[in-house]
Amino acid sequence: MWLKVLIFGVVAFLIYRFFMKKNKKVESSKKIDAIEMLQCDNCGVYMENKDAIKVESKNYCSNECKTKALKY
Repeated sequence: MWLKVLIFGVVAFLIYRFFMKKNKKVESSKKIDAIEMLQCDNCGVYMENKDAIKVESKNYCSNECKTKALKY
């Protein structure tokens, strides 16, 4: 009786380890590119670097924010 329980436990553990190794390999192969985020110097909203409107050393999220900031 104890031998059957021991064998069942070992088989269950081996099956568990086999599937967990495959899952870890799949997760580690996925890479996400980091996106640089900038903060609007007028309203404070965050946007991607490619979407920013840059004037001198300032970053704006829209033409409206740029206009408001340059008025003052």
